[in-house]
Amino acid sequence: MKKVIIAVVALCALATPSHAAKIWAEKADNGKGFVIHLQGVIVKSDANNFTKVVKENKIGPKEAIVYLDSGGGDTGSSIPIGKMIKRMGWNTYVEENRTCMSACAMIWVPGTKRYMTPNSRIGFHSTSFWTNLKKRNDAGNETVMAYYRELGIPPYIGRVFLAADPTRYIMLTPDLAASLNIDVAYSILPTKTKTDPDPAAAKAVTTIKIFPDKLIKELDKEKETK
Repeated sequence: MKKVIIAVVALCALATPSHAAKIWAEKADNGKGFVIHLQGVIVKSDANNFTKVVKENKIGPKEAIVYLDSGGGDTGSSIPIGKMIKRMGWNTYVEENRTCMSACAMIWVPGTKRYMTPNSRIGFHSTSFWTNLKKRNDAGNETVMAYYRELGIPPYIGRVFLAADPTRYIMLTPDLAASLNIDVAYSILPTKTKTDPDPAAAKAVTTIKIFPDKLIKELDKEKETK
C-alpha cells in the first residue's frame, strides 16, 4: 500500500466573527456565466445571503463557479450553500495562496468540478461546539456525514474529512486526493475582481505533517468491503 502523508495543522485562536462573509457575484471574464465570491468567516445568515445574491443576479444551473476564501465558520450555513452548488451543477475554486477550511471546505466539495492550485489550502476537521471549540461534536459529525452521503461522497472519505480534532485540520494534498479518488482539477483560473486574501483565513493555520498509517489502513480495509 502506498504510504500517504496527511498534513495536519493546528488551529490558531480566532475571535468570534461580528459580521457575515462577503458574498457577491459578477459576470465571468468570457461573458459566459458568473463568478460567485464568498470571502470571510461564515455565519448563520450567510446561507440566506448566498441565496439572495443568486436570485438577484438570476444565476441558473451550470452558470457559475464559486470562488472560496474563508477560514470556516457555521456548518449549518455551509450545508445549504453546498447543496445549492450540487443541485445547480456549479464549479468551485480555491485560488492560488487562498485558504478554505472547515465549513468552507464543505462548500468546496460539492463542486461539479473542484478547482484548486498546488498552493491552495483546503482543510477538513471534526465539528465542535460553539461553547467549546476544542471538543468533538459527534451529533454535528453525523449531520456532516449525512450531508456527504447526500453529495455522493463515500463514507470512508467522510471519515477522513472528519478525522482531525476541532483544533487541527487534515489538509487536502494532491497525494491524499489521489489516494481517496477525489477528482480535483489543478488550474489557475482568471479573476476579474482582485481582492486581498481574507486575513483571518490566512492566519488560521500552522502546518504540521504526520503519517497516519493506521487510519489509512482502516480506511483501505473499509473501502475493499464496499
